[in-house]
Amino acid sequence: MERQTEYSKVGENIRTLRMKRGLTQEMLAEEAELSPSYLSYLESGRKTASLDALIRIAAALQVTVDRLLGETQKANSEVWVPEVCELLQDCSASERKAILEASQAVKRAMREKE
Repeated sequence: MERQTEYSKVGENIRTLRMKRGLTQEMLAEEAELSPSYLSYLESGRKTASLDALIRIAAALQVTVDRLLGETQKANSEVWVPEVCELLQDCSASERKAILEASQAVKRAMREKE
């Protein structure tokens, strides 16, 4: 994967998480103590975020930095563990069982297509 694509993906992840939390760029920029224009450049992939900026944005969005990096990291089961835990957090036992069974069926179907 090209570096520019990776930066664009980080920007997309920031935008998605910001919008999911109902924040404007200005609101997130203020919370992260960054300029709105800098945040806009990051979200569009036109600038690369410093480690400090990533830490500030992650804190403001109440996520980890690795969540911002998302799919720019190599596929690794540990990357998805927090997201799966978050998904299942408020599920009942029967809901968890149904999600597990559905996931297993999807996995089988995907492998059959390979």
